[in-house]
Amino acid sequence: MKRFILVFIAYIIMSSCNEKSRNDMNTKILYPINELSGSINANDIFCEFEYISLETTQQSLLGSVDRLIVYDDKLFVLDKAYSNKIFVFTKDGEFIRTIGKVGKGPEEYTNIEDFTINEDTKDINVLCYPSTVFIYNMKGNFIRRKKLASSALLWNISWYKDGYICSSNHQSVLKGKEAFLLFYYSLNFNIQKKMLTVLPKQVTLPPLISNPLLRNGDSLAYFDFFTSTLYRNVTGTDFNSIQFNFEGNEVPIELYANSQEFFNKQREYCFFLDAIFFDNVFLSYFIYKGKQNVLRLDFDKNKKIVSECEKWFPRLLFYRDSYFYSFMNPHWITKGHKFFNANNVTEYPIEANSNPVILRFKAKTLLDK
Repeated sequence: MKRFILVFIAYIIMSSCNEKSRNDMNTKILYPINELSGSINANDIFCEFEYISLETTQQSLLGSVDRLIVYDDKLFVLDKAYSNKIFVFTKDGEFIRTIGKVGKGPEEYTNIEDFTINEDTKDINVLCYPSTVFIYNMKGNFIRRKKLASSALLWNISWYKDGYICSSNHQSVLKGKEAFLLFYYSLNFNIQKKMLTVLPKQVTLPPLISNPLLRNGDSLAYFDFFTSTLYRNVTGTDFNSIQFNFEGNEVPIELYANSQEFFNKQREYCFFLDAIFFDNVFLSYFIYKGKQNVLRLDFDKNKKIVSECEKWFPRLLFYRDSYFYSFMNPHWITKGHKFFNANNVTEYPIEANSNPVILRFKAKTLLDK
């Protein structure tokens, strides 16, 4: 199928102006992504690879890189798996501090789900279970906390110039006033509206992509991993959603509701593993019939390329000022696994027991090949 199939769906206005249903969107466009245009590897679309080695001490030891934000020449790294902390490093890899404290006191959290940075106030907003935000300054000092949704479970958060967007990722309650996918809060964390009703079955699997809330310039998009749908701008009134169609082999919602069954049967289905949105280009990585593929979709040029991916492809954690950021396990480097040519641009050595290594790189012209 060589042309995009456009399906226009009339939107339904709910009785409440603050609560918008899943069908409340102006245009829904269906993009088939089953036709391949050859094969590629990471070196075909990325260039100028650099390693940023992180200082490794007892105080700065990371177990994983679950979330990365680059701001004010600093690297903010969330490690959920090992330490449940946010670590701050300079752009040269020097450890500065951690943010907040783990504990059960009034200024302490028990776990972190996600975080974002308000670039106007320079506050660090940490989303913790259950649906509570802890606010810290850049020195890691506690400012205040606020409970958000009362019964919905919120797992992701992102700052926007007029407020914050939080997502439940369909892991919320199935009925009632909190059964929505997206929650829009003011800069003071007062609820403004709820958007897009959750799926009929509550899912237990978290999204496999690095972050479903995707910044695209001055706007925020949301990528619904479970329905393969990109909502191009969730900060305005025009959602303009794009649904990607595998033309068979999509994961049934019932399987997402049982994470163990999903992992047992995942090779039978097609699903996304990562996504990032930058300069109005949607770049994603997905599994199709057991093979790894890359989708490149340029909205300005109205051009789409789907290619089979050879070898390794980086996790897409963050994009800023023409650079993509990912990470690598240090043993890949120390054992000589070379996927590209890159130099360590920082002073800290990369050894087998070092912290994960931040990988920084740029894009070639993404849709040339």
